[in-house]
Amino acid sequence: MHSDRHETEVDWTIPTANEDAVLMKFSPFLVSSRNDTASLENNELINWVIDHNYDLERTPSGIFYHIVDKGGSEKPKWGDKVKVHYRGYLLDGTLFDSTYKRETTFSFYIGNVITGWNQALPLLGEGGKGVFIIPAHLAYENEGFGDLVGPGEHLRFDIELIEILENED
Repeated sequence: MHSDRHETEVDWTIPTANEDAVLMKFSPFLVSSRNDTASLENNELINWVIDHNYDLERTPSGIFYHIVDKGGSEKPKWGDKVKVHYRGYLLDGTLFDSTYKRETTFSFYIGNVITGWNQALPLLGEGGKGVFIIPAHLAYENEGFGDLVGPGEHLRFDIELIEILENED
């Protein structure tokens, strides 16, 4: 069962590596001579990761991530209802939303949130924690989110998967 740990006990720092290692890891994913949104955003994020020397993993769709705590063996899947805590940041470090700050969790069905979350949550086991850098086309696209997130913004989410409430079996 999940124990209620205070958020400050978690180190959400993204690990770094030397620039050459990060460059070697991600430069093969740079896309040349394509001007579609996903390709342009992919290149922007890869360059951002390289500029910060972040030692991250990358999904095939272009989400960069660091698993802080993998959690239990049970992982959520499409259609499962989950309960999370999270912080959302713009890439300049501006916090735009936080369930921790509101002192309430967020429950939803995987499939009913932004695409980046639908793809990221199954990477965590119950009780797991991760940092996810989500390209704009998998977040709020060119619409943004009210006054909080501008159009075309790439986002960072620190997500804690507190529990899987319902399995879609």
